[in-house]
Amino acid sequence: MIHIVVLILLIVLGVSFRAFGFAPVFASLFSGLVLFYGFYVFDRIFKIGFEKRHYMIMLIIALTGPGLIVVLVQVLFYYDKLLHFVHPILLSSIVFFIVSKLKIKRAHALFLVFFIVVACFAIFEMIEYSIDLTSDFKMQGSYSRNIVGAPVREAILSPIDDTMTDMILGLGGALAYLVYGFIKEV
Repeated sequence: MIHIVVLILLIVLGVSFRAFGFAPVFASLFSGLVLFYGFYVFDRIFKIGFEKRHYMIMLIIALTGPGLIVVLVQVLFYYDKLLHFVHPILLSSIVFFIVSKLKIKRAHALFLVFFIVVACFAIFEMIEYSIDLTSDFKMQGSYSRNIVGAPVREAILSPIDDTMTDMILGLGGALAYLVYGFIKEV
């Protein structure tokens, strides 16, 4: 119970950082920390027994996603798109570890992993949309900036185009893991 309370407080603190104008890099690194801690709490609550490799995968996701996204999106426009393809592959390996504990055929487990990961990325995009509706964070869309933290300039990709591109790439990453799982089985 204490972990859930701490996690909720960390999320509220992170939103406060962003709302009160803390440096985007600091808020981004803090988000990565909260994601990693949330993974640990998930493991503890549900007694999944993730291995060190799963924590390494989640650390990679936390550092390359929320941890560096603000910094690298400023420099590399396609960094965000690369993450939307690679992160579903990494997440699929974690979800497969959980699903493989069920007494179902491997093919069924792979399809279940595919749909869980696609759902996770769809929910993530819905959360981005909801945050943009209620604030001016501009999480959807790709915008030109000249330096880290500089004001948003013009849209490179509209919010809808950015969201659909992200979802298509997420679907592609989950599909790549599905195909890999079937090839590895043969």
